[in-house]
Amino acid sequence: MIDIKKIVHAHNEVLERLRRRDPTISLNDILDLYQEKAPLQYSYESLLRQINSISKGVSKLDRTTTDFEDARETSKTFWEQSRAMKERLDLVSRNLEKRLLEIPNVVLDNVPVSQNKEDKEIVHYYGDKPIFDFPPLDHVILCERLGLIDFERGTKIAGPGFPLYTGKGAVLEWALINFMIDNARKNGFEFILPPILNNTASLVSTGNLPKFQDEIYSCKNDNLHLIPTAETPITNLYRNEILDAEKLPMRIVAYTPCFRREAGAAGKITHGLMRLHQFNKLESYSICLPDQAKSEHELLINNGEQILKDLKLPFRLANLPSCDLAQQSAQTFDIEIWLPVLEQYSEVSSASNCLDYQARRANIRYRTGKEKGFVTTLNCSALATPRVMIALLENNQTSDGHIKIPEPLVKYTGFDVI
Repeated sequence: MIDIKKIVHAHNEVLERLRRRDPTISLNDILDLYQEKAPLQYSYESLLRQINSISKGVSKLDRTTTDFEDARETSKTFWEQSRAMKERLDLVSRNLEKRLLEIPNVVLDNVPVSQNKEDKEIVHYYGDKPIFDFPPLDHVILCERLGLIDFERGTKIAGPGFPLYTGKGAVLEWALINFMIDNARKNGFEFILPPILNNTASLVSTGNLPKFQDEIYSCKNDNLHLIPTAETPITNLYRNEILDAEKLPMRIVAYTPCFRREAGAAGKITHGLMRLHQFNKLESYSICLPDQAKSEHELLINNGEQILKDLKLPFRLANLPSCDLAQQSAQTFDIEIWLPVLEQYSEVSSASNCLDYQARRANIRYRTGKEKGFVTTLNCSALATPRVMIALLENNQTSDGHIKIPEPLVKYTGFDVI
């Protein structure tokens, strides 16, 4: 969340940065709640001090005197006043906290300001699009003909959007995951396998709840939720902790299945592997000092891009416009891979700088000498596998309907063609 002190004391600057993503955003109700809470908090604490003072005096009085009775009645009156004041203070505090959780992150200066999601800034392209001397087949047809993914049985078992990888398709998916793990470890990331069911506090910390509760699969009886991304458990590794500044940056990569209800995906391409309810993904992550954020962001992006470079898959890097940023992100670069049959670039990774937004929600701080502050968190998919799998199959298909396996994956698959 945004520091309430910044909202109060740098109101115009914060509002201007928020309105880059949404011109309708207002902070007036937050300021009203803050202005009500501050004097209420002071009055409540002052009243408690008076009660404490009276209680000490009462203990010294003779219980048979009128002074004792008067003091006890005064104390009782003050206690009743304090209870009513505490109820009001708690209500105002809850409402203020709720509104602060709903406000998105500010937008950085080098983010394209637009209310049109198509107004992304293309930073660079990599690789040449394939030129086929035959009509290329769609990845779904290739999967069905070669027995790589059984979409029909996956739907029977769970429902649409839950693919069943089979045979060499399962081996290729697992090879891709292991190749990406090794790439991240080579680049200095610590590999972890975190829980995929996380509690509510964990999803609040990352900004998934309460705003996006319709997108989350939840086990309400257990206060647990299937994670939409490994960003969630990684962020919460150090919740409510103070980290030694000398140990920062901390670079972590996690493999997990990810689960999304995709309640807001109406009108989007959902064919085959394009948009799923369950998919595999590696998430790379950096916890760092504020002045390390720019270089860490570049490192995360380079780590993700290296995978596609090694696999010789064409892609581009896009700086997303302000209207297309996730709630927690102050800036996001998307790595977009080329999909030949759709003839479009499609996102396989989002690399986001969240500033101290998540750190404040999760209460993750750093200490350097006597100084304390909130860390900066950054995340980058490295990578989500479904669209990489589409690109692998479609870009590497042959005229006779087979798939050439990129050389770096062969040591993981044990075969070089499907």
